[in-house]
Amino acid sequence: MTGVGETVLCQSEEDACRRTVSAVRDGDCSIAVKGIAHTDTFLRAVLNKEYGLNKGRLISNVFAFEKPSGGLCLLTDPSIVIAPTLEQKAQMIQNCVDLASDLGIERPKVAVIAAVETVTSSMPETIEAAALAKMAERGQIKNCVVDGPLALDNAVSELAMRIKGIKSAVAGDADVLLCQHIVVANVLSKALSFYAGMELAANVVGTSHPTVIVSRADSPRTRLLSIALGKVRLANTASFHTAGDK
Repeated sequence: MTGVGETVLCQSEEDACRRTVSAVRDGDCSIAVKGIAHTDTFLRAVLNKEYGLNKGRLISNVFAFEKPSGGLCLLTDPSIVIAPTLEQKAQMIQNCVDLASDLGIERPKVAVIAAVETVTSSMPETIEAAALAKMAERGQIKNCVVDGPLALDNAVSELAMRIKGIKSAVAGDADVLLCQHIVVANVLSKALSFYAGMELAANVVGTSHPTVIVSRADSPRTRLLSIALGKVRLANTASFHTAGDK
C-alpha cells in the first residue's frame, strides 16, 4: 500500500502512470491525477484493460467553472474526444449530466454549441445539434434539457437570446456547454482561464474512480480545485468504488 505523502521512484513516464492508476484501482489511493506526464501516456494507463479505470463507457474530460450570474457551468471536451460522432456526443452529454448530478444540479440545461443558431446543411454541426436536442426530447439522453444549435452568446447571455429572438428552455443560462470538436473546447477553456482569469476545475467522467487531467501549464490553484472536485464526486456518488473494492 502506498502511504500518504510517499514518493515512489519510477523507471519511466509509462511506469509512473501505470503505478498511479494501479494504486487507485487497488484502493491504495482515492484519485488518479496526471502530473507532468503527457496526456496520451496517462490515458493509455487509465484505459488499460488489465489495471486501468475504464468501465466500458466513453470517457470525456469536463471542466467546471462559476457562471458570472452564480452557479456552476460545465464545458466538454477539451482534451480527450477529438472529433466525436453523434453517438459519442450523446454520451458526452450523459457524462456531464452525471457530473452535474454529483454537484447537485438536477436536470441541467445543455447547450450544443455551433457557430450559428440555425440548422443548415453547410454546417453539419448544426444538424447534429438539432438531432441531439430531439434525442433528449425522446428520452435517448436522460435527465436533462438539450437545445441546439446555439452560438455561445445565445447559450450564456439572456440579452443576446432576447435580441436574436430565440425561444429556448436552455438559451441564456446553460448549465452545460457541449463543444462539438476538441479544438473549440480546448480554445474556449484556455480563453476562460488565461484571458478572463476564471478558475476552472477538470475531471474525467466515465471512469470507475475519480480521475483528473489538467494541462502542465495549469496553475496550482486549478490542480487543487480539480482534486477538490474529484473529492466532492467521491463523496456524493455511488458510481465509484470505495477503497478496497476491486
